[in-house]
Amino acid sequence: FRFTHSITDLEHKMAPLMLMLLILLTVQSDNFVWTATLPKTPQKLLVVLLDGFRWDYVSKVNLTNFQSLHALGAHAEYVVNDFPTLSYPNYYTLMTGLHTENHGMTGNFMYDVSRNEYFLIGTNKEQFNSHWWDGGEPLWVTAVGQNKKTYMYFWPGCDVIRQFNPTFCDPYVRVTTLNDLQYALQNATYQLTEGGQADLAIIYHEEPDNVGHTYGPDSDQLVETLQNIDVELGNLLDDMNHIKDKYQINLIVISDHGMTSINSNRVINISQALDGTDLYITIMQNGAIATIYTKDQNATDQLVFGNFPQKDGRDIMGTHGYDNNEKDMRGIFYAYGPYFKPGAEVTNIWAVDPYNIMCDILHINPAPNNGSRQRLTPLLATSTGHCLTAYNLLIVGTNIVMLTLLIL
Repeated sequence: FRFTHSITDLEHKMAPLMLMLLILLTVQSDNFVWTATLPKTPQKLLVVLLDGFRWDYVSKVNLTNFQSLHALGAHAEYVVNDFPTLSYPNYYTLMTGLHTENHGMTGNFMYDVSRNEYFLIGTNKEQFNSHWWDGGEPLWVTAVGQNKKTYMYFWPGCDVIRQFNPTFCDPYVRVTTLNDLQYALQNATYQLTEGGQADLAIIYHEEPDNVGHTYGPDSDQLVETLQNIDVELGNLLDDMNHIKDKYQINLIVISDHGMTSINSNRVINISQALDGTDLYITIMQNGAIATIYTKDQNATDQLVFGNFPQKDGRDIMGTHGYDNNEKDMRGIFYAYGPYFKPGAEVTNIWAVDPYNIMCDILHINPAPNNGSRQRLTPLLATSTGHCLTAYNLLIVGTNIVMLTLLIL
């Protein structure tokens, strides 16, 4: 008995089409890399993160220098920041290319059950324990590990992660001021040019977030803060126009989240919104429904602070942390320098995306991440032509073999 298998004319005609489809599907993956992604030689990079700079501030306020940056460089209309749209989770998402669920920095305030330890935003000593940061490898650690000189200014955690110390780290010790921003921009520019040896400089500035919380995103105080930042950006752009080509320096200005206004008129009273018949109670793991502490008749007022002179806290007029699809939670992305196409624009990118491009500028191998180069490709100065990575070649080869076996 002999088994024979004949290929019909239809199969002959369909085989090339199927092969092309498999290849097209492969090259459309996020691992597809454009040839122009890597500059011919390593370039330098200055990253400035403006905390709480909402995506539409530039269109709402007369910010001349941001508008110049918009025209001179490349930008995304907005950035979809990671959820929750809080500062520390998105600091780390921007610097690692990882979603919050993967790098583990899930909030500004966290509790580690296994260590019985709290993480508190700011300068609390617990945040200097490196285990909080070990879920991801940030850009400066990747850079230092590949022999790049890295200068950090006021970036939270820059001196505690994975035992890698930047070339220079001016640690975050208090709320940053406009003078701090001026100093950082001037020093970083100096270090990136003939005055220093930096390949990468990263600056954190706490405004306009701080003013946005205190006075709200529609306040006169916020406008003044934005205009002050705009002046410093103008000084930086003047410097960049003289040095960007000579020293191959690229500038990225980005934010970690937006800001929305809040007031008592927007508070939802749940007792008015829900009928009691709509409520259900589920007891999880046989836990207590409630715990009632009865008054100890023997307790003195001194013991229980019964006469504590409580003072009201400050009113918060703006906040963030909401659904990252909400418009007010969106951030900014502006880029300027030899690596980027003047006037180029995309509708949006995700907070995980810039990491790969920043690595490409520096000619360093990125750590595993969730980012996509494709969303940023239209912003690059030369994005024609493409190549397949070894990973993609492996997938294409595997698909060809599988298709051949199916036909045979």
